[in-house]
Amino acid sequence: MLRPSERRYIVANVRRTSLNLNLELVEQARAELGTKNMTDTVHAALDRVVFQASMRRLSASLTETFSRPPPDGYDDWNDWIEDTAWGP
Repeated sequence: MLRPSERRYIVANVRRTSLNLNLELVEQARAELGTKNMTDTVHAALDRVVFQASMRRLSASLTETFSRPPPDGYDDWNDWIEDTAWGP
């Protein structure tokens, strides 16, 4: 059960609206996403778009970082990653 403060938070982040949606497209998205209703389908689709955009930004950042030579003292990025991730 949600506490009253949590219920206010959820209500504050929801807005009822009317949308003109292509129902065939919604049905295709529902089947693809495995959702049960239109609201869940729209939320899942929006969530997927935001996630994919963040992955594109991360990929671009990693590509930029690892296209440079590794830091001084390292022959390749793998050694640097192992040292910084697990300690020397």
